[in-house]
Amino acid sequence: MRLILIEANPELLLDRTVSILTNTHYRHACMCFPTITQALLFESSLKKGGVVPYRHFKDLKDSQIVVYDVPIDSEVTLLDAFHFAISKIGHKYDLTGFLLWCFNRSTPGKLYCFEYVLKALGQLGTINGLSIVPMVNLMRGTSISGADIETILRQCNVAVSFRGKAKVYTELVGLSS
Repeated sequence: MRLILIEANPELLLDRTVSILTNTHYRHACMCFPTITQALLFESSLKKGGVVPYRHFKDLKDSQIVVYDVPIDSEVTLLDAFHFAISKIGHKYDLTGFLLWCFNRSTPGKLYCFEYVLKALGQLGTINGLSIVPMVNLMRGTSISGADIETILRQCNVAVSFRGKAKVYTELVGLSS
């Protein structure tokens, strides 16, 4: 499983707004399952109205990204995470949860990007032999940010695989075609 955090561009008003509202320097999060869907990214997008599997790495172009290749302790839990990701396709974007992020408000049945990615990550159960369930459960009922996702990954000894422009990453890993 690969998690991608997209850094906010301080020159763009929407990016700055997202960064301020979520108290982090990330504007978006998405994920992919390279062994199952190659470079297809799953995300909850305001522009697309909710959870969709439409974007590829090459579509991120000049975005500054931080990539984590999350080690999988079990193929079964990888499939659980993948099934969770596809089961949420069509769920609406949680605009209320995003706008009222600082008040821990969310709308049942709707997801914003950080929440979607964290819940999929939680399906893995363990990372590097460490249970992430308590960490994910601790965040239930709270607003999730890219920094929260990073914290869990750090606590599970998952290092950044790549930090830089998305187009450079696609060339490095052979996804540019």
